Amino acid sequence: MAYPQLEAALSKELAKGWEPNVRPIPKRIRAAVEHERERRLERVDEDEKPQARTELGRDVQKSLGAPAALIDAITEQAGEKLLKKVKGKGPKH
Repeated sequence: MAYPQLEAALSKELAKGWEPNVRPIPKRIRAAVEHERERRLERVDEDEKPQARTELGRDVQKSLGAPAALIDAITEQAGEKLLKKVKGKGPKH
């Protein structure tokens, strides 16, 4: 089953003799359903968020939960600063 807490709650209630069509749904099952619903909504939200453009940016975004636009701007600024420090053989711009 894709919802482990719901499965555990159902198993416990069924072991106690709960018959789904005879009595009201126990609080434990209602709570497990709500919990799993919230987890699913969080997963959907995470999947739909725009991702940072670079691998490093995506790692930082995942760690901090920051928006992709902010992470991209920070990595771009850091890259520009690094490039200014590097002495190249080509002409200066």
